[in-house]
Amino acid sequence: PKAGSQQLRSAVIGMGAVPQGPVEGMESGSMSMALAGMMMVGGLVALLTYVVAQAAINFGTFQDLRGQKAEIGECLRQGLAAMPRVIGAGLLAVLAAAVIMLVISLLAFIPIVGIVIMIVGFAAAIALFINWWVIIPVVVVEKTGVLECFGRSRALTAGNRWRILLLLIVVGLGQGVINFILQMIGQIGGVWLAVILTLAVSLFFIAFNAVLTAVGYYTLRSAKEGIIIDESHNNASTLYELIQKGRRGELRPNVTVERK
Repeated sequence: PKAGSQQLRSAVIGMGAVPQGPVEGMESGSMSMALAGMMMVGGLVALLTYVVAQAAINFGTFQDLRGQKAEIGECLRQGLAAMPRVIGAGLLAVLAAAVIMLVISLLAFIPIVGIVIMIVGFAAAIALFINWWVIIPVVVVEKTGVLECFGRSRALTAGNRWRILLLLIVVGLGQGVINFILQMIGQIGGVWLAVILTLAVSLFFIAFNAVLTAVGYYTLRSAKEGIIIDESHNNASTLYELIQKGRRGELRPNVTVERK
């Protein structure tokens, strides 16, 4: 009898334990899905914030170089207005780079020819990056379309691409040296100190690169075309754009020409 009661008790406990496994698995799966959803939302928010910040910094820097007031509210408004086009241009640029990397990865294993293709592919990727270096300020300042900004950036960087490449190499080396120093500090002062310093430096270089791009755009455009400041519209135009405004009857007085 005692053995029978023990078997019955074990059976009852076993029956009660059967549904617990799937329930716990469902709860764990739900938590994983919720965590994944939160990470996706957080990543999307971070991306949008980054794009708006880049556009706003570019606009504010350009306005300051023109001697115009760069109020925070106006910079954010311009950044939000340009956000869809900046994202579209960025996606196209990433897609082009992905296609190049895919071709390189597929053909890199071919003897001799693969090495040549790899070198040519990396050179093409760098050339595209330099050609499209100022697409964000072009979109923000000139309000160009997603496709038009690439040709416009290419036209502005023409004749100065080696200088741009050298500038980007210097900035990249500087950032690399700083990151190496932070790693050394992290080994001495602890992981959290290294994480905090790395985050601060990353944010600094995000802002620095946005300012650098805006200054580069201003310098290239001023040297090539001159920048015509239409004070009544608080807008910057090239001579060609000014002529087009005159033909459409949109030209107003108080126009000055700015050359570097």
